[in-house]
Amino acid sequence: MEPMHGKDQQEQRLDGLFAAYCEACPDVDASPEFMPKLWQRIESRRVENFWIFKRLAQACVATAAVAIIVTTVLMPAPQENEALASSYTEILAADHADQAYVQALPADLPGDLR
Repeated sequence: MEPMHGKDQQEQRLDGLFAAYCEACPDVDASPEFMPKLWQRIESRRVENFWIFKRLAQACVATAAVAIIVTTVLMPAPQENEALASSYTEILAADHADQAYVQALPADLPGDLR
């Protein structure tokens, strides 16, 4: 019967620990304001930690917007390029139009080979 007596002591000790824990931790407020207050406390701590990232993101967005506006304003207007408006064969014909064509055969060949 000795083991049962030891088990009863352990259970009483455990019950005493549970009672001390219940006294140390108050019951959670179950009012309708509990969750809003809890989230308010969580967000107040979160805002302190992440304000630098928010500021950095705002600066990056502003810089990107300014870069887009400046590039749009400074971009030159497209001009009509003659080379882009014509076909490849037209460009070749225009390039070779001012060249004089010479006879490919030498002048001193015998008459029957011409």
